[in-house]
Amino acid sequence: MPHLLFVAALILVAEIDIEVRLIPDVVILPVAAIGLVMMIVLEPAEWLQWIVAGVGAALFLLTAAVIYEKLRGMTGMGMGDVKMALCMGFFLGAAVVPALFIGFVLGALIGVALMLRVGGDGKMAVPFGPFLAAGAIIALFLGQPAIDLYLNNFLRR
Repeated sequence: MPHLLFVAALILVAEIDIEVRLIPDVVILPVAAIGLVMMIVLEPAEWLQWIVAGVGAALFLLTAAVIYEKLRGMTGMGMGDVKMALCMGFFLGAAVVPALFIGFVLGALIGVALMLRVGGDGKMAVPFGPFLAAGAIIALFLGQPAIDLYLNNFLRR
């Protein structure tokens, strides 16, 4: 049940971000709060995972945004993306890691393709929310199996 709310919010937020380049707090923050409560109620033994994943994902994107702004001298990612990562972590737990990875890869591929097509100086604004949403939806189904595959096959001694 909580994941239906999550996917509905991701679709709404992605559409709004495409149209107006904004992830509205009025959507993403209540969904994040409701999601955290729902996930803790459904899996109380995992309460710490949901909180750490949400806060960790948000801090990761906040750090990326700050570094990008310092290096490029311009804003590259909005705080809506950071709040969206918080929400993703609350719903996905550890699977937020592959979700962010998928979102970054999709965003980079599409961004590079658009820059090659349009040309320019590499300062094209592309909304990141839809890529995060796609990564989250993919990770909802494949995130934990991807983590298990990695841990079982690449971290063996």
